[in-house]
Amino acid sequence: MAHTERIRDDVGAVIGLAHVATPLTPDELQAVTGVFRAARARAEGTSFQPWHECVVTDCDIYMPPNRLMCQNHWRKVPEEQRRQLEATYRHGQTATTASDEYLTAVHNAIVAVQEGKR
Repeated sequence: MAHTERIRDDVGAVIGLAHVATPLTPDELQAVTGVFRAARARAEGTSFQPWHECVVTDCDIYMPPNRLMCQNHWRKVPEEQRRQLEATYRHGQTATTASDEYLTAVHNAIVAVQEGKR
């Protein structure tokens, strides 16, 4: 069953909708919000620093938009899940254009790191 997440800016205004298979975790929602903010800034022709925090809870390391998580956490993602992320990632994708397979791979990678799997 599809689920719609409302993506909000810093003041709580809805800046977009993400249609996903299951509700997003707080970390996933944070990552998707960053993508929406970057797209909005681009559409408005404003300057925007699209860097974002690592998607793993309580990690405050910032990285460029083409990186999902910091190097420390990336090393903890099992090799098979890394390959799945790389296979489903498409350059320039947004929260609304990302495939369900990619969003699932993101979710699985975050869970693996949080559970300490290697």
